[in-house]
Amino acid sequence: MHLLLHIFVKLWRKLWRHVWYPLAMLWRRVFGICVLAGFGYIVSLFFESDDLGAIPEPPNIAVPRNPADGSPVAPPLKKGDNIEVQLVTKIENGNSAFSSDLISQMNAKELHFYSQTFYWVMQHQKLGKEHAWNFYNINGTLTPTVQFKNNLGDTCRRFKETLKVGETQQKIEGIACEKYGGSWCKLRPGSTPACELGRKSGLSNWWFDTQQSFKRLF
Repeated sequence: MHLLLHIFVKLWRKLWRHVWYPLAMLWRRVFGICVLAGFGYIVSLFFESDDLGAIPEPPNIAVPRNPADGSPVAPPLKKGDNIEVQLVTKIENGNSAFSSDLISQMNAKELHFYSQTFYWVMQHQKLGKEHAWNFYNINGTLTPTVQFKNNLGDTCRRFKETLKVGETQQKIEGIACEKYGGSWCKLRPGSTPACELGRKSGLSNWWFDTQQSFKRLF
């Protein structure tokens, strides 16, 4: 009996030294790596960009403003400018999942002008009042209808819009919500949100926005 106990203890020590201990060390390392990976994933969720559907950032192009209200206006054509204005041949329901993505069809200057126009209307236009705009081959109307706060406390506005880009025109009803940092997200059913509309692009835009804010206060 004493001999069997001695053999058992010796065998246990060998197993512990050559099997259990290495496995325990390996498990500690694997567990530590898993904990670090999980922590890193959680941190990444907090810092992950929420700009799903963010439009490409266009060049910093100066946008002329209407002296009366500060709304964006198209600059006059210069000599040598060759802009072909296409007629509407296709009318779509912009809320349909099968409608064209007109924002992706805009060039850099068109995208910038539309971005600034959308921002100005959502930021300054009175509810129920239509704003018509034109930038050569793209044009439309935009009317904010209802203003409210979402669950996160952001200012949001329901809107009605007609948007013509190239030969396609759409009628859209949706919601736009203001983002931290001075831009709006355009949301509509069945479509990826278009964010970063109206990000500040210079001192002139800030000055016009400030003027409009003071006019709304007094």
